[in-house]
Amino acid sequence: MRRLLFLFSSTVLVQSTPPLSFKQFVLVAENDAGEPFGELSILDTRQSQISEDCPYGVTHTSHIASKTSVTFQWLAPSETGAGCVTFKASVMHRKVWFMDEGNLSTRLCEGEPVTEEEVTPAFECCACSVAEYDFSFYGQWTVQTHPKDYPSGRGNHWSDLIGATHSSGYTMWEDGTYASDGVKQLAQYGSPVSLQKEIEIAGKNARM
Repeated sequence: MRRLLFLFSSTVLVQSTPPLSFKQFVLVAENDAGEPFGELSILDTRQSQISEDCPYGVTHTSHIASKTSVTFQWLAPSETGAGCVTFKASVMHRKVWFMDEGNLSTRLCEGEPVTEEEVTPAFECCACSVAEYDFSFYGQWTVQTHPKDYPSGRGNHWSDLIGATHSSGYTMWEDGTYASDGVKQLAQYGSPVSLQKEIEIAGKNARM
């Protein structure tokens, strides 16, 4: 059993050992009472979907295609002291189901909360030179993962990527607030033009 501080979201990976593969799978996240714990979100809708037989679980979209790995996002409960989570995976290899064996079942427990004294104080920083980064972007904003107030129009999606440098005082959006016109255009139509203008207006040194 491992103890850790639950992050707001964590990546869950179900992976086979080469050269083995699997075609069907089911993954759930439960507490010690066998009840749903947190929320599993789908990262790749081509491989995964919400299970019809188990609404809080995720499963395969195709029972024919072979897979070596599938990845999900797990959102932890917001309250502290929620307890432990057990990720239970079942996979099919050569028409045989395997479950609750070895690493197919992993239990994680919440660690002690961090006190204010242990939190590293924030400090002001600035980019003094050019830096380059490579990273992957996974869009999780769908009607299945975020049904509340999801726009009714067709083709709603988040733009593949928008990058900009701006001052530390600029915030694109905050939870519980209304989205700006730029954010609406980006979310509903995938167009970053209006948001780029908003960023430029917010800071003289903004760069796209």
